[in-house]
Amino acid sequence: MKNLVTGASGFIGTPLCCMLREVGHHVIACSRTQVKQQEIFYVPVAELQPFADWGEALAGIDYIIVTGK
Repeated sequence: MKNLVTGASGFIGTPLCCMLREVGHHVIACSRTQVKQQEIFYVPVAELQPFADWGEALAGIDYIIVTGK
């Protein structure tokens, strides 16, 4: 499965990304702070806003997991 995790550098997002990778999922980490975990692709965002272009980040995504505020 290919998962996009928002808030990936946060308290919940960081261990969630690790756990997903450990069980064999492909993880796209999306956050304002860079995620530096092996085999996790990082997509920087300034803010989660409705007019942002999410086309590239969402290509082929099976699940979106929203963490944080």
